[in-house]
Amino acid sequence: MPLTCKRALDQDLIGKIAAATGLGRRAVGSRLRKAAGQTQVRTVLAEAWPQDAAALGPLPAGTILALELVPEVAKIVGLSDARVAKVLASWHPNKWTQNVFADRWPAPESDEVESTEDGEDEEDEDEDDLPVNIDEGAGGDWLRRGVATRTSTQHSRVVNSRYEVRRLLGKGGFGRAELAWDRNTKADVVLKYSHETRVDQLEREMKRVRDLRHDHICICWDIAADQATGEAFLVFEYGGDSLTQMIEQGALRELDEVLAVTGQVAGALDYAHEKGIFHNDVSPSNVLVMPRPNRRALLHARLTDFGIASVAKPATHTMVAGHPGYGHPIYASPELNRLAEKITRRADQYSLALVFCTLLEHEVFEERYVLRKFSRLSSRQNAALRRALHSDEAQRFPSCTAFFKELVAGI
Repeated sequence: MPLTCKRALDQDLIGKIAAATGLGRRAVGSRLRKAAGQTQVRTVLAEAWPQDAAALGPLPAGTILALELVPEVAKIVGLSDARVAKVLASWHPNKWTQNVFADRWPAPESDEVESTEDGEDEEDEDEDDLPVNIDEGAGGDWLRRGVATRTSTQHSRVVNSRYEVRRLLGKGGFGRAELAWDRNTKADVVLKYSHETRVDQLEREMKRVRDLRHDHICICWDIAADQATGEAFLVFEYGGDSLTQMIEQGALRELDEVLAVTGQVAGALDYAHEKGIFHNDVSPSNVLVMPRPNRRALLHARLTDFGIASVAKPATHTMVAGHPGYGHPIYASPELNRLAEKITRRADQYSLALVFCTLLEHEVFEERYVLRKFSRLSSRQNAALRRALHSDEAQRFPSCTAFFKELVAGI
């Protein structure tokens, strides 16, 4: 059923329409209100309405469904409207439409067909093998959680005849991280390379995280060496954009979103702490976020990069065998920054509280943050934040979840 102006206004679709057409929100809203209620939106905005592959390809699956653009997509990919709608609905709503139908979507005229490093053409997927309800093979469970989010059909190289490298995600003192498509599991993964060339240099991190199975911690699937270069790398599940990227994109401004992310990361940290693992590098770049599949209003945060994590003494949950080092000094606790010999789980709590402040300020800190009173928070919430950021770790909450529960109780 074509989208009418009345339904678009009733369902608050102005933002999606503005993004799809390239028009401003105010202009879209004004034109829809002036039109007759049952007039189709595509008629009112005919000059900007997306119809071809170039315009429809980058639109998220959720936008295609909400704006009733399924017939246009069906015409491009050569499938029935019902089939297209079913496929789009099976993926989380922010997945690009051209990536949902990667094997059928027309490439830009300027693009050339790419080949693998071995000189062989990339294998085509079967036309009937569309990515709906993926549940078979190794890793099926996490594929069903919506991690299979192929970002592009273009790749720069193929690693070990399996991983199609798409783009660089980041680099730093540890090495670099690259986004890749796993041909075996049909899912996006992250390849984390170490500056070291021997595989055993990454085995320490693998040992730390291999037994961590939590919904809000990125799973480490494998450790290997690049057969072409000899470089060692770990294979992680892809968790979405980092908080740093989300802030740059202008996302995560609502307090309920900030609390949701904070609560999920708090649970992940406490789980790791109970396993005797301290993260030591909780920062916006190490928290990844994507929409939760089939629950469009919720976000799914994952904690990643346990590269400098330390192992605690089981009886005391205290790390005393030498200093573990730390990542981002701005987000590190005072005891980590002063290279204290005794580190507890509350060091991660301090960093989590700073990440919470980052989301409230909507700014990634480049210098030591000075806490202020937030008008968006209640007195009880501000007090909880002050306690979590106390310079004396003994004065902080006993756990990250306790900190989060106090934030929620203060609403």
